[in-house]
Amino acid sequence: MATTGAAGQISISGGNAITLNVNDADSNASNEIQTITSTDGSVTVTPNGINYNLSVPTANGAETIVEAAPDTDISVTGTGTSADPYLIANTRPDIFYPPSIEVDVATTGTGRTIDLHAEYLAQYGTPAVVSAGAPTAIPTYANNELYYYVTYYDTTVFANVSVNATGIMTYDVIAAPTDYNTLINVVFVAQ
Repeated sequence: MATTGAAGQISISGGNAITLNVNDADSNASNEIQTITSTDGSVTVTPNGINYNLSVPTANGAETIVEAAPDTDISVTGTGTSADPYLIANTRPDIFYPPSIEVDVATTGTGRTIDLHAEYLAQYGTPAVVSAGAPTAIPTYANNELYYYVTYYDTTVFANVSVNATGIMTYDVIAAPTDYNTLINVVFVAQ
């Protein structure tokens, strides 16, 4: 029997046999890994001081290309790397009309206010009728998650109309309406 000294190298000649004991005393393979580290996107396993490098592939931007088609409502940014991952965003804002509310115009007056956001929460939070299987409340946005727009108002009835960043609309009533078609149109846009 001879060995070259290299790991795993044993030569036997002349028909002799050898028994090698490979039992590590506790026969528990799960406790042989001593260290697992990851510092650069790879995993290094170190059993009993012998290092084995098990690389974990990292994105380099060439794996999958994600892009928005022309004239779509999404945008894609990023290169797909771990440092600059893909980010897909909806570029079309969520635009909707708030619920209808009554505005008192029976008398003239200045500096009147309506909390448009509070009115929206009140009606969306407790709808008068709900279809079978629907949640009892409509999902809503916080007041700082919306932009507020007044798209139209009757200038013969209202003046100095403004709305702040949390949905408080201020207005003056300068005259009584002449019919039931006096309107203020408001639009909400999710930020």
